[in-house]
Amino acid sequence: MTQPIPTLADLIDQRLGRRTLMRGAAAVAALSPFAAVAQPAGPSSLTFKELAHTLDDGQHVAEGYEMQVLIRWGDPVLADAPAFDPANQTGTAQEKQFGYNNDYLGLYPLPAGSRTGHSRASGRTSSRARC
Repeated sequence: MTQPIPTLADLIDQRLGRRTLMRGAAAVAALSPFAAVAQPAGPSSLTFKELAHTLDDGQHVAEGYEMQVLIRWGDPVLADAPAFDPANQTGTAQEKQFGYNNDYLGLYPLPAGSRTGHSRASGRTSSRARC
């Protein structure tokens, strides 16, 4: 007969126990007067008006700024990339399309007179991002 898998609470109880938990809580309480005091915030270097908090699917940017789509998940990065079908992706298709779940995506323009820029994508993607 197999042993039941312990719950997280069971593991915590086995590791800590009530007395250990109480000693730790007492130590935290005793040391809390010595905790660092928050420093007053200085003036912000951000010059745009804060955006209102929203719960919609729209893109919102501060007044005076703009947002443009540079590249999307599934956009072709090679000439022979298949049409994007999110319900029927394969590794072969994804190798030729832009990936997803990027932590950052930006375009760094080259000096004046250049006709191109250097783009950078970083994050966890299912395909090799080629920019």
